[in-house]
Amino acid sequence: RKIPKNKISVISNGVLDEFYLDMDRKVIERKLEERFNISLNDKKILLSVGRLVERKGFHWFVENVIPRLIEKEENFIYLIAGDGSYRTNIEKIIAEKHLEEYVKLLGKVDDEMLKLLYNIADVFVMPNILVDGDMEGFGVATLEASSCGVPVVASNLEGIRDAVVEGENGFLVELYDASGFINVIDELLKGRQKEKKRERIRRFTLEKFSWNYIGMEYLKCFVKVYEAM
Repeated sequence: RKIPKNKISVISNGVLDEFYLDMDRKVIERKLEERFNISLNDKKILLSVGRLVERKGFHWFVENVIPRLIEKEENFIYLIAGDGSYRTNIEKIIAEKHLEEYVKLLGKVDDEMLKLLYNIADVFVMPNILVDGDMEGFGVATLEASSCGVPVVASNLEGIRDAVVEGENGFLVELYDASGFINVIDELLKGRQKEKKRERIRRFTLEKFSWNYIGMEYLKCFVKVYEAM
């Protein structure tokens, strides 16, 4: 739009520390099993949250990543919270690929269930794909997950890049790179010292994306503009 770069400051969205629960994993597991009538049984949990629309890429992920991930790691389940027009497409892929044991569509969830999901997840997945005219905004859900210490694995696309800092609160994978998603997720599921890593991810997220920090970034910007007047 022909605005000089030196006149532009980009400040990200922030996140409130309202999602983290200091609750035993077994307790969370039981609550989710009762609510959704599923068996978690100490399985490692992949989680996605969002509307079931094309650009979210859940259908692509289920079809291209989950079957190959099973070859490396059988003891996991992929939970998808949300609803939308692509639900039927995803259900069809699950049936065709016989993935009923590994993929569960939870539908729209309330705030209490969302917090439970964030706090039990081992990896948060945001596998967006490119859709003309339907751009992904800032990846708020990635911050909600990482504020609970959950590592994020997401597509290197659009607004997601502003929320996922490589190697800090997550990892960015190139579009449609099924092998890339599989390798990073497999590494995270098999990784050691998970609790220490979760603490580091949570701390980084709250330091760099808390509203206190974001507020200071606005203040710095306003002061810079004022001093230039």
